[in-house]
Amino acid sequence: MRKHARLLAGLTVAAAVLSVAGLLHGDPEAALIAWALPASVAVALWYDGRSAE
Repeated sequence: MRKHARLLAGLTVAAAVLSVAGLLHGDPEAALIAWALPASVAVALWYDGRSAE
């Protein structure tokens, strides 16, 4: 689980950087799209953990 937490933390930091870059360049859609990957990974990890119970 610790490995998954590090992966999700790394993706979240990357999304934050891309989101800020998108906002600075005046592209709010890019800022929102940047959060799609960590959000989908979080849902996949949650579902995987839930199905393992």
